[in-house]
Amino acid sequence: MDRLTRQARMRRLFTEGFAAIDIAEPLYSVDGVRESRVAAKWMDESGLDLVGVRRNGVVVGYARRENLANGSCLDHVMSVRTFPCARCTSRRSGCGYSG
Repeated sequence: MDRLTRQARMRRLFTEGFAAIDIAEPLYSVDGVRESRVAAKWMDESGLDLVGVRRNGVVVGYARRENLANGSCLDHVMSVRTFPCARCTSRRSGCGYSG
């Protein structure tokens, strides 16, 4: 699969949801507290334009390579969408995740 197709699918994953084909290959993500410059260097080396950003192990949004110049990766999260764990969406009590 070419790079542009992969990046388009990753962008759709974070903005619209996902289909089975979207999780057939690894989802690249970084810890939100990671320095943006370090993440940007890794993305350049890996050929990535877009990555997921995690907070406390949960992907809370995504960041674009061109925005990662300073601060932490969480400073550049581009999605307001939250991804609660399965317990939060079940009939059992939630885990307390607040996004």
